[in-house]
Amino acid sequence: MDVIIYVLAAIAGLFFAWLAIKPIIDKRFDKNICAVCAAVVSTWIILLLLNIFSVVKTQLLLAILMGQSIAGATHVMEKNEKLKGFKIIVIIAGTTVVYYLLKWIG
Repeated sequence: MDVIIYVLAAIAGLFFAWLAIKPIIDKRFDKNICAVCAAVVSTWIILLLLNIFSVVKTQLLLAILMGQSIAGATHVMEKNEKLKGFKIIVIIAGTTVVYYLLKWIG
């Protein structure tokens, strides 16, 4: 079976896991986490580790998920007036980091 099925299932499963623990984390750390964002980040971290250890080689899918996180970070910045001007820096820096990370794991 294609790896995309497993990745999409992981995102869905991790979404519900994050949704279940979200109230605890929100209360304990006084933050409001996004379950979807946490699921995507968790998925690409796992996929990154699987790529590093050559269990799975799927840099395109990994790049897509990481790009979603970069876009999500800029969306969060949009809500903070002081950070709005730094969106382009996050896009450029995030893209650069993802590019060289994926190039490194090759």
